Amino acid sequence: MTSTGKTILLVDDEPRLLHLLRALLVRQGYRVRIASSGQVAISLFEEEGRKVDLLITDVVMPGMLGTELANRLFVMQPDLPVVYTSGVVDSHLLERFIECRYRSYVVEKPFEMGALLRTVQEAVGDSKTLAVGSGA
Repeated sequence: MTSTGKTILLVDDEPRLLHLLRALLVRQGYRVRIASSGQVAISLFEEEGRKVDLLITDVVMPGMLGTELANRLFVMQPDLPVVYTSGVVDSHLLERFIECRYRSYVVEKPFEMGALLRTVQEAVGDSKTLAVGSGA
């Protein structure tokens, strides 16, 4: 697969899911930086020169919620789209999504890989056809 030229910052505290999603996104041609926490994600974001095409973050993580991470990155890059993933989306958290001034999407866990890829494609404005293999 050819590169899309797009960089995704992927944040989740579940190592297995983090690496599975990274592999899937890399196969689609994305450059993916992974972080297991909000603090690590902020460091990687700064290493990227504060230019990332998409943040994909779990909502509930130890130390920093995904919404807090997105808000901190948004201060540095106001046009950053965000895809939130979560198995626990309660009304309080949804209210925080609605308050966001940036483009945000919510994908509930468990999700189908094809659905996540379509959301990623929409968020970064890709018009390519996604190639989801049987192993995804």
